[in-house]
Amino acid sequence: MSFAFQAQGSLPNCALMIAASGKSFRIKVMYSVSNQINIQHGDARLSFDGDPASSLLDQLLANKAPVSYSCRRGDCGQCGVKLLEGEAAALDKGRPLWQMGSLLTCNAVACSPLSLRIPYIPELEGIRVLRSPAKVQGLELLGSDVMQLTLRLPPANRIAFLPGQFVRLTNSEGTLRSYSLSAGPQPDGMLRMHIRRVEKGAFSDWLFARAVIGDLLQLEGPQGHFFQRENRSVDRSVFLATGTGIAPVYAILAAASEKQRAALGEVWVYWGNRFRKDAYLAEQLADLSLQRGMRLTLVFSREEDTGHVQDHMRRDHAALDGAQVFACGNPAMIEGARTQALAAGLGEDFFYSDSFTAS
Repeated sequence: MSFAFQAQGSLPNCALMIAASGKSFRIKVMYSVSNQINIQHGDARLSFDGDPASSLLDQLLANKAPVSYSCRRGDCGQCGVKLLEGEAAALDKGRPLWQMGSLLTCNAVACSPLSLRIPYIPELEGIRVLRSPAKVQGLELLGSDVMQLTLRLPPANRIAFLPGQFVRLTNSEGTLRSYSLSAGPQPDGMLRMHIRRVEKGAFSDWLFARAVIGDLLQLEGPQGHFFQRENRSVDRSVFLATGTGIAPVYAILAAASEKQRAALGEVWVYWGNRFRKDAYLAEQLADLSLQRGMRLTLVFSREEDTGHVQDHMRRDHAALDGAQVFACGNPAMIEGARTQALAAGLGEDFFYSDSFTAS
């Protein structure tokens, strides 16, 4: 009996078609393929041989490429890069490979030589990711299910970061999570974040039930691209947030200098929660809005049929050319806001997002 073989693609998990006696059979063949990975990051270039058994994210980190990441599950979108040339496949077929036009490197493997572009953001020059112990300095309930965690780093380990960025924390029980900083750099070097209690959430269960002042955590950061760009002036800035997604938004707005406030143009803030009792930062936001002349809209999806923040943006802003949009919180909100904003004329490079996933 004779066989004819035809390989479809050069995937690590490639499909092989076998034709025998007029019949075709589809089988999977596992084999090792090493593909060169070429990276662009601004004017910098990096190349290395790919590992078909590892995610692109792990390979980028191993080769010290300046890639951001958070959840490692394909949910947050932080590890996204532009695929310029080549083919990639999903390590886990049940998780996304793409988000908003970017390749999610945490769930990607190379199927051919690849050319990738990591976003180059000048503001991140001089910002270095630090790993350091961090001591719990404060635990303050801001609402029935939101805790403000304050951390103190050793004096020699103070980190430089931009308002809106996040850090990764590992507690004494080995649970790792990412949380946005809720304030800009402080004179005393303290780091603050707002953490909502999540049902069966390993980190938040520890924080609300067992954490005490003086506990030691391991911190890595800063990370993320959710911050105001320097030397970019717009007519209008629209901020959308759900839940504790308001924390980095508040950090950006409260820390903005006079020059940065002028560059933001007219500021509109939409904050969505399910119920009024969930709006734990409403008073501080209202005060800031009065001080800065911002327009603040509180949206409650389970009360008074007020809808969702992206719906309010659409009603208030029929045209968004010449604007910028910041969206932080629920992934569905972010995707809906992006679709609506681009349809209203927003430039794709003027949409900034940070997706929060409950865990």
